Amino acid sequence: MRVTENGAAPKSVPVVGIRPSLGLLCTKEAARLLKLSHRTLEKWRGTGEGPSYCRVGGRNIRYRPEDINLFIEGQQQRDAQGWAA
Repeated sequence: MRVTENGAAPKSVPVVGIRPSLGLLCTKEAARLLKLSHRTLEKWRGTGEGPSYCRVGGRNIRYRPEDINLFIEGQQQRDAQGWAA
């Protein structure tokens, strides 16, 4: 679990409306939400890029909706004036 500077768990803020109530997402479901190929997520896992994931039962890769939100939030770009692109 991630913790903030004060030792508390960070609050999940839905950026794109992905509700945590969706439960764990498989690679294809996560890719569909990100509008990417599932192969892109597979490549990113190998290079350490992309959203955090967990292994369930040894082989099954799953993504938490809040990790997808955090990944999207971290990808937001700003222009020279500080406005989100």
